[in-house]
Amino acid sequence: MLTEKEQERIAEHNREVSKRIETKEYKPFLKAKIIMAKAKVKKTMKKAKTIKRAEGKNGLGVIQTWIKLFQDNAKAKLTDEQISAQIKKNFPGRESAIFDHPGTVRTRYNVGLLTKGKVPATLSVRYDEQGNETSARGKSKVAKKVVAKKTTKKAVGKKGFIATSEQQKK
Repeated sequence: MLTEKEQERIAEHNREVSKRIETKEYKPFLKAKIIMAKAKVKKTMKKAKTIKRAEGKNGLGVIQTWIKLFQDNAKAKLTDEQISAQIKKNFPGRESAIFDHPGTVRTRYNVGLLTKGKVPATLSVRYDEQGNETSARGKSKVAKKVVAKKTTKKAVGKKGFIATSEQQKK
């Protein structure tokens, strides 16, 4: 509960404020506030620009096209050069250096960076001209298996070099 003196003081303050409002003493202060509010609105309007999305011949954006190409590549078994040619064909007016590097985009796809953190069910792999899986360095996994069968066990000789079993027999 407020005492009589406190109530009187509050009433006096309210009367002074209402007099100032009636005599328009607060107008300069209100104008400054209105100007600042308008400036804030203009700044936020400048930030709200939208970027036009690149749309290819198939109606999809760049990232969606990469995703579709990598998903379809499990059956098609295209080389990186063929994938690069397809994406360039889909976006004829758009010159981008990433179109020449499908391996980089494949890595991002396999990790889930293109699909908002969701790792794809089937990972994309690189294929050679015959449709065999290859590593990033170009050796096919089929060729590695053949080479592994041909070479025999290796042993380190007395001089520190690696010798095959045929050289050890001599």
